Amino acid sequence: MQQIDSRLKTLVEQWFYKSRQDLWMGKTTIEHPDAPFDIIAFHAQQAVEKCIKGLLTFHQIDFPKTHDINELVVLLNKAWDPLPKPIKNADELTDYAILTRYPHEFEELSQSEAENALNAAIEIYNLSLDHLSQQGLTIPE
Repeated sequence: MQQIDSRLKTLVEQWFYKSRQDLWMGKTTIEHPDAPFDIIAFHAQQAVEKCIKGLLTFHQIDFPKTHDINELVVLLNKAWDPLPKPIKNADELTDYAILTRYPHEFEELSQSEAENALNAAIEIYNLSLDHLSQQGLTIPE
């Protein structure tokens, strides 16, 4: 178990706070009868991206400014091996960072696609918290 510097701890907590906000947006929005499924998928992607960046920060691995989850997962695998399958497969969410954000890239998403993205993000968030806890860092909810 590593000794955790207070600045590092604060930064990791901030990444997970932002991830939790994206999850909250997705969970809250999916309940609405006119839910914009593209926005839910976007927030799922953002939640996962922030989780992984939080984990990379914890493990003191530098990472580029990117929305490419696979690029981040490859870096994370250096510190967490073997990675759980949901995290290995998280790159499936990468497209939602672009396809849901810009009108010229927009693709209509189904409720099922949005729910799958949100459920994957929740699972990855929980796996990430468990990993940090095993490393001696508990993230406040």
